Amino acid sequence: MSDIQTTAVDLTDGAARAQRDALAGRVDVLRKVRAFCQLPDDTNITTELVARFYGVGLEAIKSLVKDNREELAANGFRVITGDELRSLKNLSGSTSRAASMALFSHRAVLNVGMLLRDSEVAQELRAHLLDVHREAKLELRAPDLSTPEGVAYMAAMFHDTANKLVIASNRLKEVEPKAAKFDNFISAEGDYDVNEAAKVINRADIEIGETRLWETLRMVRWIYKDHKGKPRAYQTAIEKGWLREKPMGEWEDEDGRVHLRTPQVRVRPAGIDKLIEMLRSAA
Repeated sequence: MSDIQTTAVDLTDGAARAQRDALAGRVDVLRKVRAFCQLPDDTNITTELVARFYGVGLEAIKSLVKDNREELAANGFRVITGDELRSLKNLSGSTSRAASMALFSHRAVLNVGMLLRDSEVAQELRAHLLDVHREAKLELRAPDLSTPEGVAYMAAMFHDTANKLVIASNRLKEVEPKAAKFDNFISAEGDYDVNEAAKVINRADIEIGETRLWETLRMVRWIYKDHKGKPRAYQTAIEKGWLREKPMGEWEDEDGRVHLRTPQVRVRPAGIDKLIEMLRSAA
């Protein structure tokens, strides 16, 4: 393991590149941050999502990328154009006309957190990173537990662990009132097909699959089936910002007549929040 001197290390310092490189693989630390639920599981994380995750403005992330482009690229940051961009837009339902799109991997998101100064989330992330690495180094040099030094070492470790448990307990009490409501984003427009919505809800510790979520949407009268048996969103659910219907284009029959395809029902962030609230209340 690389011998990083973590005491008083400022990971945001330009001269700390070696320390950031050594920690760049610890993407598991992202899960220690409460805001992690705002990130999708894949590598198609947009600039807007990164800004949302760290609680800063879009320009702050763009400026950071401009100043650290080479380092971020080494950790999975990329800009897509052409066919790859069109394919991603089709999958996400994006209607953006942008000719390019910046995407971050989880490793690149972690890299941003090591560089971003004015963000409480980034500061929390850096603290976790340094704690994890410090503990790893302590394990490597742990003394013989049969000696007085070993006993003192274990006593110090227990004391440190107890303090961390108290801090974690206090922090949990602070965030519990907010746990039932949070914003979720996966595409630039921030909506999901029902399968994706079920996955997001699962990340809020509520077990639900696509089939059950369709049934739930029907039971709470957010959707109905049209004359073709296809799911459609009630206008009231659309007006309240819970659902939207994504146009799916046209098709032409043998007689040359043009027909509209059935729109796709998609769940919006406010709908995710409302569903989590209702499902928790019903539990």
